[in-house]
Amino acid sequence: MNQPSNPYAALPPQETTDQLVHPDYAPMVNQVLVLGILQIAVGVLELVVGGGMVFLGFFMNTVFEAQQAEGIDPPPELMEWWISGFYWVFGGFIALFALLRIGSGLASFWFRGRVWMLVSVSVGLASAMTCYCAPFSIGLFIYGLILMLNPGVSQAYRMAREGLSPGEIKQLFAQGPVSPGAS
Repeated sequence: MNQPSNPYAALPPQETTDQLVHPDYAPMVNQVLVLGILQIAVGVLELVVGGGMVFLGFFMNTVFEAQQAEGIDPPPELMEWWISGFYWVFGGFIALFALLRIGSGLASFWFRGRVWMLVSVSVGLASAMTCYCAPFSIGLFIYGLILMLNPGVSQAYRMAREGLSPGEIKQLFAQGPVSPGAS
């Protein structure tokens, strides 16, 4: 049986660890750790941005008062609250999504929380609206979807749910087509 050597090529999905583990998926399975590290790094950066926006929201009225002292007309009072509220809410969401990213990155070290990872890379696109983390958020979204929707990675997460350790999972994929139940 001639199997493709392209790790992105679609192979028939495998339902349990009693099925064969295909070695062409080993590079994709090994990249889960890389995705987790990137998620944590971008999550920390987004947490700084989200926290900064919340912090700025609390002091926006002070900024308007300082502008008024310099002779610049402040916006209407209701507008001041809208601007402050925007910073509070949007910054809070960015910080929340950053925590979601960090948590999913940590869980991926043990091949846990595949759906969590898919959700975090998707909602993490909201940070692109800050323009601070836009290239990283968009890149992680694309990379995360390619990786998490790979059948081999999906099988690795199923194996972890069945009780295999991350080292055992990587070893099974590196060995090639062997049945884990036949050891």
